[in-house]
Amino acid sequence: MGYSIVLSVGLMAGVLSGVIGMGSSMLLMPVLVIIYGPQQAVPIMAIAAIMGNLGKVLSWWREIDWKACVAYSATAAPGAMLGVRTLLALPPHAVGLWRQLCSNRVGFLA
Repeated sequence: MGYSIVLSVGLMAGVLSGVIGMGSSMLLMPVLVIIYGPQQAVPIMAIAAIMGNLGKVLSWWREIDWKACVAYSATAAPGAMLGVRTLLALPPHAVGLWRQLCSNRVGFLA
């Protein structure tokens, strides 16, 4: 059941991302957190984001503003590493409490 939900939402998120260029993480991450928990959802979403963005880079190679990309990456990469370290350092009950709060706010699959 969980795989079919993730597959369905992933397909919708992929179509949305392909049409407007963003939004897949906003749709897919809450579902992954609810089904698998945040510590498993973060690496799953990271791999999915890398694969999706790699496709976009290969398609739009000549249109990319590489200076802007480097400037964004200079702050985004350390911020992402800090966020992952924080997630892994949190006690499991705090992560579970956050998961419960998020699933109650999302309202589906709770």
